[in-house]
Amino acid sequence: MKEDELVRALGELSDSEYVSLQGASSVAVEELQQSLPEDTTVVEYFFARDEVLAFLIARNRFGAARQLTP
Repeated sequence: MKEDELVRALGELSDSEYVSLQGASSVAVEELQQSLPEDTTVVEYFFARDEVLAFLIARNRFGAARQLTP
């Protein structure tokens, strides 16, 4: 069922959006932190099953918050 959802969602993307997902790369947390100004925090939300998590990255700290919503 989840695989069908993924295939359907990917089918709704434009070609350029799909290509950008295929070519996505990752960056180390430390590398991102070094590039951030002192007054900036990056917040990335992630959905895993029935849970919403947030990852917070600032120049001098990194953390995760779980169970943000029921």
